[in-house]
Parts: sequence; C-alpha cells; structure tokens
Amino acid sequence: MGHHAGSSLVDQPDNTFIGTIAGRFSLGTANTFVGAAAGTNSGNGSHNVYMGPYTGYYATGSFNLYLGREAGRGPSTGNSGSYNTFAGVQSGFSNTTGESNSFFGANSGKNTIYGSQNSFFGAWAGENSNGTGPGTNIKNAFFGSFSGYSNKANGNSFWIRVRKQYYHRRR
Repeated sequence: MGHHAGSSLVDQPDNTFIGTIAGRFSLGTANTFVGAAAGTNSGNGSHNVYMGPYTGYYATGSFNLYLGREAGRGPSTGNSGSYNTFAGVQSGFSNTTGESNSFFGANSGKNTIYGSQNSFFGAWAGENSNGTGPGTNIKNAFFGSFSGYSNKANGNSFWIRVRKQYYHRRR
C-alpha cells in the first residue's frame, strides 16, 4: 500500500509494504516494511522488519529488525549487515557490514560503520564507536546514555555510564 510500494516485486512471496516507496526496489521474500521509504533499496534482503520512515533505506542484509526514523538506514554504498536489531531514531544509521548488533536508544551506534556482536543501550551509546576497519570493533557492551560515545578500541570494551543525580527533599 502506498505509491510505488514494492513496485519491483515480480514473484517474491510473503512481503508486506506500507508507505510511499516502501520496498520499492525490494527483490527479497518475507519482508515487512512500514513507513515512507522504509526498505526502499533492500535488494535481495529477506526476513526483515523495518518500521518508521527511511528505516533500512539502503539495507540489503537479511534477518534485521529496525525501528525508528532512519534506523539502519545505511550509506548510499549499502548496508549489507544481517542479524541486527536497531531501535531508536537513527540507531545504526551508518552501519555497512556489521552483523549481530543490538543498538537501543536514539542515535545509538549511529556512526558505527564496522562492528559486530555489539550491544549498545542508551541514547547516543556508542554513537561514534569505530575500530580501525572491517573485522574490528567487535564484542563491545555500552550501557547508559553517551557510554562508549567515541570508543576507538578494536573490541571487547565494556562501559557503564552512571549519571549522578541529586535530589532535594522539601520539609
């Protein structure tokens, strides 16, 4: 449903596309794309769920769950990562080859280009976390807003950010 939604499909079963140009160039099977331009350039990617405008716009991988505006969008050169879960506005936005990542929170893992098996929880957690190239930046865990924000280690980093809060009690 929607102007040009799934317009390239010929004989691919089990797809649901709702929104203007959602899944427009999709050739995969068993995809659900909801939102304007969700999964537009998904190619042969299959078994994906993208919900929100521009989610997975350039994503060609499979078995992904992207929730929130531009989550898992990927660069124009493509996002071939699979088995990822990105939830939050622009979560996993720049992912290109990363697989088996879990990013939860607005902008979590936003500029993480490479990296696999990472868990980022909290707004801006791991936003600029990158290793030195493909195959690096693996198995990191960041918990709390801004935790691991600009991590440059190649992997196995664990960060917890706790913000001290002060409470004032009236008598």
